[in-house]
Amino acid sequence: MPFSLLSHLWLHEPDADTITRAVDELGLPSAEPTELASAYTDVFLLNVYPYGTAFTDPSGELNGPDAQRIAALYETRGYCPPELNAVGAPDHLGLCLGFLAHLSDTKCLQDTSCLLLEWAPICCLAVEREPSAHSFYRALALRTRETLLTTCAARTTQHDDPQSEIYNL
Repeated sequence: MPFSLLSHLWLHEPDADTITRAVDELGLPSAEPTELASAYTDVFLLNVYPYGTAFTDPSGELNGPDAQRIAALYETRGYCPPELNAVGAPDHLGLCLGFLAHLSDTKCLQDTSCLLLEWAPICCLAVEREPSAHSFYRALALRTRETLLTTCAARTTQHDDPQSEIYNL
């Protein structure tokens, strides 16, 4: 699954090599790195905050209890990327996607992706519908949403026990 590349694109302005990978592996439209630098800032720093608690916390504030539960889950699974100290909260969509790439346990991967369905598709739709968003980032949001929904659909068709570690935090 392309979680690692999706994670990188949500967390960083892409360089030419990353854009080429995104075009080849994800089917995203091509773009110049210089135009995506300002487009990244416009969409992810100014218009659509890619944090779970921005969508789930009644106050809309970052680093609430849900974000802290995500941080605890990262710690129990040994996930500590350098970006964890560079973003506003541990429930940044890019970090969550990176966590999915980090997981080797398929059941936990599917359970975690289903947890993201509480807010990630809404975040992606917000990017897709943001009038000022560059077509590259609209396509990234669409591909992310489709990937998460597909991964979660695989989980529900396997009839796994829903009482996994992700729900018992």
